[in-house]
Amino acid sequence: MTLVNDERAAAEAVGAPVTDGGPKHRIRKAGRDDAKRLAASLAVAFYDDPVFRWFSPDDPRRWGMLPRFFDVFVEAYLSHGETYTDDGAAGAALWATPSADPLSGDPRYAERLEAVAGIDAPKLFEIVELLEANAPKQSHYHLQFLGVRPEQQGGGLGGAIMAPMLERCDRDGVPAYLEATSDRNRALYERYGFRASGAIPLPGGPALWRMWRDPVV
Repeated sequence: MTLVNDERAAAEAVGAPVTDGGPKHRIRKAGRDDAKRLAASLAVAFYDDPVFRWFSPDDPRRWGMLPRFFDVFVEAYLSHGETYTDDGAAGAALWATPSADPLSGDPRYAERLEAVAGIDAPKLFEIVELLEANAPKQSHYHLQFLGVRPEQQGGGLGGAIMAPMLERCDRDGVPAYLEATSDRNRALYERYGFRASGAIPLPGGPALWRMWRDPVV
C-alpha cells in the first residue's frame, strides 16, 4: 500500500518551480532512535487524509489508532526498506527497494496491523488488496508513505525528503512508483516527474492515483 500526503505543498504546486527546499532542510537516513517521532509525524500528516477517513471514519478513533498504525510501518521499513527524514523528524519517506517487500519481512506485521485497525481492519485490507491488484509488474522503487507534519508543510520538506531516493532511481536507471490520495497530491508529484497512469477508486469513497516516474538518465 502506498499513500502520500503533503497537502499544503500540493496546494501550492500548480505552476510552481520544482525545488528541493535548499540548504534549510538537512535530510538523512532515519535510524531506530527516530521511530516514535516518525510514526507520530506520519500520524498527524494522514489524520485528515481522504483515504484514511474512508477506512477509519470515526475521528477520535482514527486519532488514537494512527500512531500505533504507523509504528508498524516505520519498524518494518527501518528493518527492510529505505527510510529518510529531516533532523527534526517532522516528515518521513518510507521506500521499498525493487527486491524488498518490508511488510513481508515478518508475518507479524500484518497481524499487528489487523489488531491496531480493529473494527476498521476489513476496509484497511480492502485497500491493500486493491493496491496489490493494481501494482505494476515492472521492477521499481516503491514509495510507501511520504508525510510531513501539517505545520511544516509548504516549505519544500516533502520534496527534500523524497529527493535522495529519486536521485538513486536516476543513478540506477530504475523507475519509481506511488499512489497519491488526492488530486492535490497528484499535482505535487507531477512536479517531480511522476505521471498518473489511472485511478483506483475505493467503493463508495475516494480514488487513489497510480503514479509512475521513469528515471532521468
